[in-house]
Amino acid sequence: MGLFDVFKKKAQEVVSPEAEAPPQRASGPAPRAVPQGPTFEWDGDVLPIPPGWSGLSMDDWFLKYEETKDRLGAADEEDLEPMNDEDGEPLDPPEVLLISKLGFQSGGHWEKFRNWGCDYWGKKTGEGAYDIEFRMGGIAREKIMAKKAAAMSGPGGQLNPVEGVDLKTWARLQAGLAGGGNFDALLAQAGIDRPRWDRVSAEWLARMQTDTTFTISNEYGKAFAGAGQGQFGAQAAHAAAVGVGGDLGNEPMSFERWVEVTEAQNAAGMRGEDVTAVLASFGLSVMDFSNASMFWSKKQQQEAQKYYNLYNEYSAKYAKKYQR
Repeated sequence: MGLFDVFKKKAQEVVSPEAEAPPQRASGPAPRAVPQGPTFEWDGDVLPIPPGWSGLSMDDWFLKYEETKDRLGAADEEDLEPMNDEDGEPLDPPEVLLISKLGFQSGGHWEKFRNWGCDYWGKKTGEGAYDIEFRMGGIAREKIMAKKAAAMSGPGGQLNPVEGVDLKTWARLQAGLAGGGNFDALLAQAGIDRPRWDRVSAEWLARMQTDTTFTISNEYGKAFAGAGQGQFGAQAAHAAAVGVGGDLGNEPMSFERWVEVTEAQNAAGMRGEDVTAVLASFGLSVMDFSNASMFWSKKQQQEAQKYYNLYNEYSAKYAKKYQR
């Protein structure tokens, strides 16, 4: 799923940290009896803030939020006792996890909590709930992936070198090839012969394909961009290094241009045409577009609502132009 596909989902998923009086909402049923301890109110319901969520900083709150999303996404892998709803129907694993281990009363409790949290933090920073969810969620996601990468770099981990070639070296060699470098010269410079390269490449590809956490792919993408090859290589390397929370600097190309190229490729793909030829018609290589996309994937998370609206505007314009 691409970043814009994620934007198109209703991604208001947040929670709250402090036991302050939450934002008030007039709609919904009359409030229930106020529970003991810190509470929040959403759509007329007053509900408890689950243990562990009160008193968190904004950074820690969003980190906990993203970690909770990860657990819910892998709920069927946890050791959970079956639970039924009031009608005797079995609950799905994510809801069982929410109730039995995460301190929520139901899936609805979680949904209200995350929506309230986005609204709460948005009011704190002056951002919309949609914007802060993507910006802070993106920053938290990068921290989570860094933790996963560190864990996979330990003894026996899947990020350990293959025949002495670590992932960063392999990715940068791949970037050099994609940037038009001479294959034999690049291998010779790295001190790798062709049979060793073939074995190393096969193993790294196999590891990426079996990594359900996408940690290896994420680390590969950062190293590939960090090689700084092709047009916009410097912008891509900088974006990979500073991440969603950093100053991304100068645009490699305008957002409208990036959307136009994207839609032209999509249209060509639907017609069964060679997308590399489409890129060439814009004066770009696959590497160039990859570099620009590294920048824009981070930038969109910094101002999600703005770029969601612009993407809708530009994509409608260029889809009509290229899908003839």
